[in-house]
Amino acid sequence: MITVPGRLDSKTIFQRIERLCPGLRTEQWRVYSEVYAKKGQDPITTLVLGLPESSVRKLRERDFTIAWGLGRIRVKVDDKDTDPSETVDKTE
Repeated sequence: MITVPGRLDSKTIFQRIERLCPGLRTEQWRVYSEVYAKKGQDPITTLVLGLPESSVRKLRERDFTIAWGLGRIRVKVDDKDTDPSETVDKTE
């Protein structure tokens, strides 16, 4: 699961991730859910994703963080045997 600031579609998010993280290929990522919401006054986009093991390994090397604008976003990864809606934060 990834939450990013702004109202962005998954294609735009994936393009930014690939530009910011060379070697992280998003073409095999599967979008289970794309939700637009507000955090306070600011719009956010949350994607629930299915990732291949190769992407999980690359994200693990980056401590499950991706540079985003002036900050960072964290990627939450669930167990393979759980439903995508039951996402567990493995980064803490």
